[in-house]
Amino acid sequence: MRILTLCDALSYGGAETHIVTLITELKKTGADITVISAGGAYEDSLTTLGVTCIRAPLDKRDPLSILKSFRIIKKYMRTHDIVHAHTRLTAVLARLARRGGYPKILVTAHLDFKRCGVGRFSYFGDLTLAVSEDIREHLSREFKLPKEKIRITRNGIDLNRFRRMPEGGDVMLTHVSRLDSDRADAAFMLVKIAPMLLLRFPTLKIKIVGEGECFDELRVLAEEANAKIGCPAIALTGGRADIEGIVGGSTVFVGVSRAALEAMALGVPTVIAGNDGYGGILCKETLTNLVKTNLCARGFEKLTEQNLLRDIVWLLEDKRRRLSLSDEQYKLVCRLYTSERMAEDALSAYASIYKPPRVAVLGYFGFGNIGDELTLRHCISAITERGVKEISVFTAAPLPHLSSVRAVPRGSLFKIISTLKRTDTLVLGGGNLIQNESSLLSLLYYTLFIMLAGALGCRVYFLSSGIGALTGGVAKMLARRAVKQADFIGARTSSDALRFRSYGGENIHLMPDLCFLCFKKSPIYAPTQVGGGYTLVIAKCLGAPTLEYIRKLTSGGSAVFVTTSDRSDAELIRDECERLGLSYLPQDTPDKLLNLIGGARLAVSERLHGAILSLALCVPAVISEDSEKHLDLLKEIGERCKAGEEFLFPIQGLKKEVGPQGSDLFSVLNSLCGEIERTLDKIF
Repeated sequence: MRILTLCDALSYGGAETHIVTLITELKKTGADITVISAGGAYEDSLTTLGVTCIRAPLDKRDPLSILKSFRIIKKYMRTHDIVHAHTRLTAVLARLARRGGYPKILVTAHLDFKRCGVGRFSYFGDLTLAVSEDIREHLSREFKLPKEKIRITRNGIDLNRFRRMPEGGDVMLTHVSRLDSDRADAAFMLVKIAPMLLLRFPTLKIKIVGEGECFDELRVLAEEANAKIGCPAIALTGGRADIEGIVGGSTVFVGVSRAALEAMALGVPTVIAGNDGYGGILCKETLTNLVKTNLCARGFEKLTEQNLLRDIVWLLEDKRRRLSLSDEQYKLVCRLYTSERMAEDALSAYASIYKPPRVAVLGYFGFGNIGDELTLRHCISAITERGVKEISVFTAAPLPHLSSVRAVPRGSLFKIISTLKRTDTLVLGGGNLIQNESSLLSLLYYTLFIMLAGALGCRVYFLSSGIGALTGGVAKMLARRAVKQADFIGARTSSDALRFRSYGGENIHLMPDLCFLCFKKSPIYAPTQVGGGYTLVIAKCLGAPTLEYIRKLTSGGSAVFVTTSDRSDAELIRDECERLGLSYLPQDTPDKLLNLIGGARLAVSERLHGAILSLALCVPAVISEDSEKHLDLLKEIGERCKAGEEFLFPIQGLKKEVGPQGSDLFSVLNSLCGEIERTLDKIF
């Protein structure tokens, strides 16, 4: 599953640590995760895990930064199955960027913000994960969200990282929090009561970890308190990622929410105190209500100097109390707050809202070209294998051999629009559709089709595609419009990838022709090193030079002529073969052609797909060099051969021989099929 995670930043903080821990756990399940954020301290650790991190100015609120972030989110969310937003801004931007209701959006609500000001425009996705029961109640009450659309997830602690450890030899009181005005009350209170604590416990050290807008003010107060005490008892560390090293072994911890859970996992007796309220020493009596607030003590008594001083002193006075409390709190974390449980919550939520994309396929289908029909067959098979159930194909004729798909007349504007309206992804299935060799009208048709699909909210994917010859300014302008609309481009060869890039294409991946899948996907056509006794000629035209070449090549042996089309060139080849007394076999289905190729001792192809199918079935082939796409294929195959004898052998004229003799053709074909499969896995 491809998950796009959105958050403002990956800096120090409870929500940020929640996100990083969740992603780390999800990666263990094999999830493909991309994160869009403003970056931060945790970005490198995610990159090390194999997470793709994209930068966007989500930490800024000026219009230009928001617009830039919107464009980045829009670009990447269209190639993912689930969008998981962790802040109000990213949720709203994802909603605006989504078209047609795909992909689905999950929002985690970390706070109980109000429905006022910009909060009125808040969006909570197709499903909401609330980090506590009281936040779920707040969302239902304040934003009128149906309770069935809100699920509970709890902060997950990685117990492999936060390992319980014994109390250290020094008397140490620690606190971790973001030091902003809405989070720093406990830190200020600790500085205030420090002189009184030091009177009772002269060796006590107080360590405050965090950064934020109140840091400088707090530092000044800490320096004044240290001067009053007469020693540097209070230390401010700033933001830190190594919390386990700082908090582990402490005597007492003061804090809330995730920071408190991390301390409890480390075995440090914890006092719940923060801006929202004072929960005190977390014990059986207060457990249920504190859990409902994500250990933030919302609705509890107010934090005061008296109650905080009382509970810290009570714990510092007796080690047996601390050990007993440490046991209870550690068991609570193991029972409710593990990172594995948090990941299960997320995966369950993803599964409940995920819906396979509805796909429509467009190409040169229904015109009787066997190469294109085989491309469609492999395209449908590959998409279906990846869980897509609803597939439409725009075609010029019925598709009786593909009963599992819905055929849509490619000439009916009404049916095209109605189909695209209920489609999530338009797939352009192979071939050089972007070209004006045949006509400018063909290029205009595909360009307008692609633009219409984009306007109706469809993602546009080119699969195993190339770009044909383009002449004239109008043709190049149309090609640029079509290519720029694409969300994903699977280029058939490296040369095609360069051409797509020259026309403004992005998100380009190498994706060999889908017909190479015949090597693995069609076991009935057993690839053989030794073919039959005939030479198979897959013809496009039968000029005198070609016929003379065939005579020399066969040296008196039998030759069978076929075409990959049942239209004009098939009639011409048939008539010419009858006139010359040559053997011609009509091939009206892909299976007949594949069986004929598999039985040949040699294939001579003037058609691109004839060459590809010969290679896929491991039949030695002679491939015409009379077109750019043939040359691109020869170059691509040749560059992939690393062992054995030279793979490409010049013969005579504008021809080249390609075959398995002495070469590593099998490994090359395995590589090509693997590349196709991996690319398909990225997008379906």
